[in-house]
Amino acid sequence: MDTSVASLPTAVQRPHGPGLLVLNLVKISHLSYDASGSGFANPYATVRVGPRGGQKHKTECIKRTLNPVFNQKMTFLISDPETEFLMVHVKSKYSWKKESIGNVNIKIKDLRLNDVNNPEQYFDFHDRAGRLFLEVLDYEPKKLDAAFSRRDSISSVSSSVSNMSARSTR
Repeated sequence: MDTSVASLPTAVQRPHGPGLLVLNLVKISHLSYDASGSGFANPYATVRVGPRGGQKHKTECIKRTLNPVFNQKMTFLISDPETEFLMVHVKSKYSWKKESIGNVNIKIKDLRLNDVNNPEQYFDFHDRAGRLFLEVLDYEPKKLDAAFSRRDSISSVSSSVSNMSARSTR
């Protein structure tokens, strides 16, 4: 049996301590929802983190599909990965209304950080058919320490997260 370092699997790390979570919402597959009767939906996702879903990102709407590919990068400030959730709500947008397609809540502490053999992580919807695929691009606890103190207000934290996100996309 080969026991060289290259052949041994890398231990998968989990988020710990406050930090900045950067992820890519890759795609959603196997949607079974069709309110229009066309055989398709116009799905988009709202992703929230924090107390009462305080931090929010929304994907673009992908028209006429049951398997949308978003590939959208998102950044969230995580204060406690042990108790916080990534809450994903998927809806379909029609000219006359917005219909819920499905939901999934993911514990931040359950995300895999450095799984190079399997970077995409998938999560099944809780209430309907559908599967969410995402990649954790980065989790950096030290960025939080350097950028924030306990006296910072929510608005300055939000502003700093936006600035860090803008710098990381350049």
